[in-house]
Amino acid sequence: MTTPAGADVWRLYNVDGVPASGPHRPVKADVIAWAASLEGEVSDAMADAAAAVLAAAAVAPIPNGLILAAMPKTATVTLTLGSPGTINWTGHGLPAYTPLFLTTTGALLTGLTAGSIVYVTAGASLQTNSFRVSSSIANAIAGTSINFTGTQSGTHTAWANYSIPYPYKGHRLTSIISIADNVGLVDSVDKVWNVIVLPAGNWRCLCQSGVIHNTGTTPVISHMHSDFGIGTTSIQTSPAGGATTAMHLTSNDPNGWIFPNMERVFNLPSGGNLNAVMQTNFTGGAGALLCYGTLVAELF
Repeated sequence: MTTPAGADVWRLYNVDGVPASGPHRPVKADVIAWAASLEGEVSDAMADAAAAVLAAAAVAPIPNGLILAAMPKTATVTLTLGSPGTINWTGHGLPAYTPLFLTTTGALLTGLTAGSIVYVTAGASLQTNSFRVSSSIANAIAGTSINFTGTQSGTHTAWANYSIPYPYKGHRLTSIISIADNVGLVDSVDKVWNVIVLPAGNWRCLCQSGVIHNTGTTPVISHMHSDFGIGTTSIQTSPAGGATTAMHLTSNDPNGWIFPNMERVFNLPSGGNLNAVMQTNFTGGAGALLCYGTLVAELF
């Protein structure tokens, strides 16, 4: 039986090409044949998609712990022998604890296994163009990295699922300054305390700013300014240079605050530095307060 076209099965008139021939009453056999054909096409498409996924996994194995649906961040990398060893990845942008795995056209150094997940180690070894890796997240937190020994050959490729890579929409850059590794404030002095280097593009940006008591005489904060923007290095009293209008808060609170700045959108044809700036007026001496918080930028 020839499968009828949907336009024939569900036409409005009874006689082909004669709109005045009255309403068409679909024939059940035609409906069944048309539906079976449609179901077959859907089934074939799903089988083709599954085959494509398997083919991709054969080229770059996707071990447990990486999300297949996320677009992986990948690059050709080099390995440096050492106890611990180093993975060199120019401008990787990966934060601590990122899961990743390596593939190679030859042989990896001893300590690494192609297709097995390792984690970016936290701490000073995490640099702009290089990092160390750990065998577990617990080791990554503790700073215990893998030693690289032996010999290597071929071209190595690293795969990570931390975020959608630039220049795709949804690419996100985050810089977190924690209470453990923040920078100090000086009374009544503008301080650039957080920076993200943004590539060209349209960026939606957020800033969360905070202060906390550190050392010395217990401070009394009379008021606080918080600002962020492209190239901003001082508090703006009105929008200028791509900055926000500075947040101003007064409370005479000895403990400090944390609060969000207003969301901003920036168009950057050539990129730029997203800076977070803070100024706090307080008594208690140098080192009495520390600033902390988060900068987030998302490409859209």
